[in-house]
Amino acid sequence: PFHFLCKSYANSCDDTSMSWDRNAIERRMTRILWILYRKAPSAIIIEDNHGVDVVEYALEADMSMTFIRLLQDMVARVHESNAKKKA
Repeated sequence: PFHFLCKSYANSCDDTSMSWDRNAIERRMTRILWILYRKAPSAIIIEDNHGVDVVEYALEADMSMTFIRLLQDMVARVHESNAKKKA
């Protein structure tokens, strides 16, 4: 779901026929990101069939550094949580 979120953002911003404000789109995406993260946090670390993770998708979609840092923080939290469970 996180990968689709980033792809959707890229498609929304690339569609020249739409007069969307990139900041408004990104605010909506951030709200959706938090909803997804709260429901299924471990899904954020899943790579797609090509080995691409959600942070790479966000970078390719040219999302803001604020959004990318949020993704990185979420990924780090999941990895920390998984490490604690294994210990």
